[in-house]
Amino acid sequence: MRNKKFGGGLPVIMHASPEFIIEGNSFPVSAACRAFGETAPEKLTVRIEGGKDYYLIPIDRYERKGVAYVIYRADIPASAVKGDRLVYRICDDCEKIDKLTPYTCRIIAASDMPALPELVITEIFGRPKGKEFTTYVELFNPTDKAVDLYDYEAL
Repeated sequence: MRNKKFGGGLPVIMHASPEFIIEGNSFPVSAACRAFGETAPEKLTVRIEGGKDYYLIPIDRYERKGVAYVIYRADIPASAVKGDRLVYRICDDCEKIDKLTPYTCRIIAASDMPALPELVITEIFGRPKGKEFTTYVELFNPTDKAVDLYDYEAL
């Protein structure tokens, strides 16, 4: 994960780019942005190099150690995921976006996808305990067979 830090009181944006994207599939992008008090950007911009801009919209908010963050998400359509790599930038200020160091990930054919285990943890989002907070683990089954989770346990 790389933090994007800006001067002049602009937010810090955190995002972890994937190692690869599967050709012909949409690309879900999420990022966390530090909120200053109740103030956070209404949206973030994802600029695809040689392509167009897409907007991440706020989907959640949380606080950790007294610092508030807003979680943003967008789905980049499959039509934008082409070539052998995807280069993109994320920012809340479009005037500065081209000055940022880009994220890069490979685009691979499904047939070239590395062998994966029966289940893959694709996202972990943990939060402090409380009624206002969400904690989840996202699992992905890369096979064409059902997986029985009965004997699995989180340690």
